[in-house]
Amino acid sequence: IIVADDHPVFLFTLKSIINKEEDFNVEYMLNNGDEALERIQSIYPDLAILGVDLPNLNGLEITRRVKDLNLKTKIIVLTNYKDEAIYNLALDCGAKGYVLKEDVSEEIIRGINAVFEGGFFTSSSIHIFYTNRIINIHMTLINTIKSLTKSESKILKLIANNLSSNQIAETLFVSVKTVQNHRFNLCRKLNLNGVNSLLTFALQKKHLIHLYFTESVNN
Repeated sequence: IIVADDHPVFLFTLKSIINKEEDFNVEYMLNNGDEALERIQSIYPDLAILGVDLPNLNGLEITRRVKDLNLKTKIIVLTNYKDEAIYNLALDCGAKGYVLKEDVSEEIIRGINAVFEGGFFTSSSIHIFYTNRIINIHMTLINTIKSLTKSESKILKLIANNLSSNQIAETLFVSVKTVQNHRFNLCRKLNLNGVNSLLTFALQKKHLIHLYFTESVNN
């Protein structure tokens, strides 16, 4: 683990809390963003805990760069900001945790454990931000799914049933090229990128897709 913050006393306190845990070890304490990013790129720590208001590069800028560079280091953001817009920006940048500095002594270890287990962590006093984010994401997704054409909805349902393009073409009595064109349009509308992104999305959202498209694919 590396930790970076612009307040030295807070840094030492944070390191002390984390190093009391047998499974965790703070390797570096840094006080500016340039050094933090350089260290992440050179030693690939499992976790970086970053203050938002770091000089040179702030914590959110570092988080975004780590995401853009596809580095494996997970990031928890430390902040005094109880601001929902900043919270959403942090998660959009790729942060896996958002911990208020006032809650560090009680929550940082829980946050680290949650992130290492593959989840997200939000300080309990602002957990409503996470709830609101999930609701907004689902509502946006639902509205997008509702906007699909009848043909697109049929194909999305069949993809959710793990059918290939050839199988979908046979089921709907259309050409494979037509199915591929619809798949392209679905990716565009759903903002998906990558060879298997549409299949992954459809399998993960199978229940939601079938809930909103209950008509038979043969109608």
